[in-house]
Amino acid sequence: MILPIISMGIYNLVSMPDLLTYQFLPYSDFYTSGGFGPNQVSTLFGLGIVGFFIAQVLGFNLTGSKYIDILVLILFFGLGLITFSRGGIFAAIISSIIAITYYLFHEQKIYYMILKGFGFLFASITAWVIIVSITDGIISERYGFGKSESGERLILDLTGRTLIYEIDINIFHDNVFTGVGPGQAFKLREEYGYGKQVAAHTEYSRMLAEHGILGLISLIILIAVSIFHLSKHNSVTNKFIRILFGILALLTMGHSAMRLVMPAFVYGFLFSKYENS
Repeated sequence: MILPIISMGIYNLVSMPDLLTYQFLPYSDFYTSGGFGPNQVSTLFGLGIVGFFIAQVLGFNLTGSKYIDILVLILFFGLGLITFSRGGIFAAIISSIIAITYYLFHEQKIYYMILKGFGFLFASITAWVIIVSITDGIISERYGFGKSESGERLILDLTGRTLIYEIDINIFHDNVFTGVGPGQAFKLREEYGYGKQVAAHTEYSRMLAEHGILGLISLIILIAVSIFHLSKHNSVTNKFIRILFGILALLTMGHSAMRLVMPAFVYGFLFSKYENS
């Protein structure tokens, strides 16, 4: 799972413009994302962050070296940030925080976990400082930490997702029983007031708009299955892994829909049984 993300990271580094002269703007950037969709690239780097995070928590090294693991983790953070697409980074951080909070409350190795947490924090801060320096602080505006007017606006800027969500609800309201059919909302969103044809960012509203009442039933099943598997009695490690990847999948579907197979893939980790080797 991690190796292709490392390959993507190398490709992005090689294909990036000269960052010392590049004019950064506080918006998603295709040029710093290897020429591909910043949202999708950020999402995959978020998955890479989670992969190295879980390895550190469970006490093994993916590359065979703790120091190389930390360097790659910093690299993934940096490359994810410089796409200027926030979804993948936020999803990785939120799911990691929730999972590690559960682990700390149920695992006896408190000091060990706190030490690992500080290591993860160090990698995050290091990557953030490097990217802030490279972008002359523009990344701070993108994440709402800048003092400029654009920074204050962008902290709540969801790049049209809210409007798309509202339009999908309106489409659902007009087509409750059958929806408009798979892929048809892409065209209809222009007629409903978005101004152009656009794909969904939120899988939950897309399912309602395109599948109607069956989409609603599917969403209920999705959430019910998640709650069932997350609440099952399991070892701390089993539940930690399920919480981490389950929440990552659900959050990813909230900001990137199913534009990648990644959320479906990691959602499947809810159904696996993990044993200590």
